[in-house]
Amino acid sequence: MAGILARPAQGAPDRRGWILLLAVWIGFAGVDVLLKRLALSGTPATAALLVAFVLAFIGMLLWQGWRRLRHGVRPGLRHAAAGLLLGLLNFGNIVFYVRAHQALPDSPAVVFATMNIGVVVLGTAVGVLAFGEKTSPLNRAAIVLAVAAIGLIALAPR
Repeated sequence: MAGILARPAQGAPDRRGWILLLAVWIGFAGVDVLLKRLALSGTPATAALLVAFVLAFIGMLLWQGWRRLRHGVRPGLRHAAAGLLLGLLNFGNIVFYVRAHQALPDSPAVVFATMNIGVVVLGTAVGVLAFGEKTSPLNRAAIVLAVAAIGLIALAPR
């Protein structure tokens, strides 16, 4: 993961980035554990995910309302459309994640690694192809290693 995220040094290092990255990883771990428990609980996954996303939507509406009142920020229609598209893609990712845990209940490491590394690789590909982000040889080597790791985990004896 560090190889994918590595960037050339520019000025003084910003430690906030690493703190935020650690917070994201902790968040991913918590969400992954909760989704695994949801997948194995027998709760209808689609209904549970719909409730989760409705609650997240309400939370974001409250956050945007606060930003509007406090800072005068006015999100535009373009921003709302981009947020809805991102939410739809995230919803699809989570549905497939829960379904994968249901299909492979004895292989959580395969599901975890494949989905998370796959998201990083796909996100990097979108960044490069859609937004013109630059990658270094270290970034590209890390992506190849991530794909190889998915293959090795999937082929490992259970």
